[in-house]
Amino acid sequence: MVDESPHPDAAALVRRFGRLKSMVEFTDTASMTGEELKEIIQKIRYQLWDFSAEFSRLFFSYT
Repeated sequence: MVDESPHPDAAALVRRFGRLKSMVEFTDTASMTGEELKEIIQKIRYQLWDFSAEFSRLFFSYT
């Protein structure tokens, strides 16, 4: 959907998703303490919310 969209912000959304994917993929959770793990999970969670809101705004907004 994003690749076919003529929306000017679609490319930025793809880059944003790429950064989020990289954070999840390359975070070394095995070496983290419990608190560090909680912090990184919370950070990922907030970034997912932000991504979801932006995605919805671009592709499912009726305004």
